[in-house]
Amino acid sequence: MNKKNNLNIIQAYCKVSFVMLGWAAMFQIGHLAVEYVNFVSFAFLRYLIATLILLVLLKLKNGVIFNWPKLKQHWVLFLALGAIGIAFYNICYFGAINYISPNLVATIFALTPCVTTFVGSILFKTKVTKLGYLGIVIAFLGTIGVLNYSNAQCEQYFCLATFSNLSVGEILAFGTIIGSTIYSILSKRASNSQIDSLSITTYASIGGTFFLFIANLKFGNILHAPGLNQPIFWLCLLYSVIIGTVFGYKWYSDAVEVLHVAKTSVFLNGIPFFAVLIGVVILGQRFRLATIVCGLFIILGVLLTNFVVNKANKKSLPDAVEI
Repeated sequence: MNKKNNLNIIQAYCKVSFVMLGWAAMFQIGHLAVEYVNFVSFAFLRYLIATLILLVLLKLKNGVIFNWPKLKQHWVLFLALGAIGIAFYNICYFGAINYISPNLVATIFALTPCVTTFVGSILFKTKVTKLGYLGIVIAFLGTIGVLNYSNAQCEQYFCLATFSNLSVGEILAFGTIIGSTIYSILSKRASNSQIDSLSITTYASIGGTFFLFIANLKFGNILHAPGLNQPIFWLCLLYSVIIGTVFGYKWYSDAVEVLHVAKTSVFLNGIPFFAVLIGVVILGQRFRLATIVCGLFIILGVLLTNFVVNKANKKSLPDAVEI
């Protein structure tokens, strides 16, 4: 029995490790994909295919696709999850990596767990000690350094002009933090209503696909995108659907079931670091040492905050991160 339990734990750690690396690579994969197709169109195609697969998985797991009593009772919640947690987040995510370096997007995105923790402490009365708030401040100061050192007109830590001259890409990167935080909060609301995680993800994806379709009609170019005949685009799309969405969700859920949220969510904090590492080491992208140092401060702040919060709360806010 112990051997079987140990094997399950090892498998869970392997799965969450692959999820971390898979989602980290999404920053680079997504950046490559939007060179061939409009970023709104890519987001729509990704979730259109992923939603169809999730519907099949939900049917196989629960025997039915739609839980009509739950849908009728919580339709506003699922609509908000789809509109903000899926559609808004994905437009910001792929838009950000379309305009600026995916490494910079990943580093800014690293602030997400701290923002989620702070909002959760207000809405769900999650206990956050002074040490936890210190971690949030450290992560925020690291984010300021990343922005200032990445700004060609600043390139130093203290540069207030940066916030008055944020680029479109940087604004969209902060939008991913808002989208992911709201997704986490709304997911917590849904799970408190005894709705399983696969149903939450599937129903949110249905709504998100609908809103992405509307956005694609206005801002996309899916019918006239020259990149659709490029094999590299379809490889990127398949990766984002299979690894970034379906398997990523499945393996992460499997790991949470064995290791629980506190231990599993720690791995998510490594996503920005490995996203930058993949870009610098494998793809040869340039990233300033000062920016990397500030990024490490963000990770340090996030780890400190998570450690303190998870220790103080047996049921912590899910660190749901949409990639």
